[in-house]
Amino acid sequence: MSIFATLCHIIKDGKLLLQRKSKGLFDAGKWNGVGGKLEVDETPEECVKREVYEETGLRVSSLKFHGTLYFYFGGRDEVDWVVFVFSTETFEGDLRPGEEGGSKMVPCRGGTIRGDVAGR
Repeated sequence: MSIFATLCHIIKDGKLLLQRKSKGLFDAGKWNGVGGKLEVDETPEECVKREVYEETGLRVSSLKFHGTLYFYFGGRDEVDWVVFVFSTETFEGDLRPGEEGGSKMVPCRGGTIRGDVAGR
């Protein structure tokens, strides 16, 4: 059975918010955008807003939907993860660490991440 999830790229002043996943979680120690699994009867937009707030303390708005990613693991024919991808430059609140891991704004330009998270 497929898992449905969201991912949000939060961008401001040439920086992208990335989250380093906590130990014990899938992809622990790796950097990624913020997001998570949909709950029953939740839309992708409701999910991404909830997940961003739970994981960072930020309230996002003016979300732009970019598309859907399909992940297949282990040579299976059935899709394992369906991920709805959003971005925004509009948010409010104070960035705080969540149970999923710590977050920080990382300089980026032209799709390239610069600094100490690149390649890790």
